[in-house]
Amino acid sequence: AEPIRAAQPAAAGPASQFVLALSWLMIGTVVGAGLLYAIASLRGFSLN
Repeated sequence: AEPIRAAQPAAAGPASQFVLALSWLMIGTVVGAGLLYAIASLRGFSLN
């Protein structure tokens, strides 16, 4: 279930393209959430 293994052009097709897009979307969501949490932490805990 690695992104590198999913990015291989061995299994080309609509299904693999959908899985690849979904995996990148999940990675982007996790990275975005972590980045927002890091920014909120650096700005202090004034949001609480």
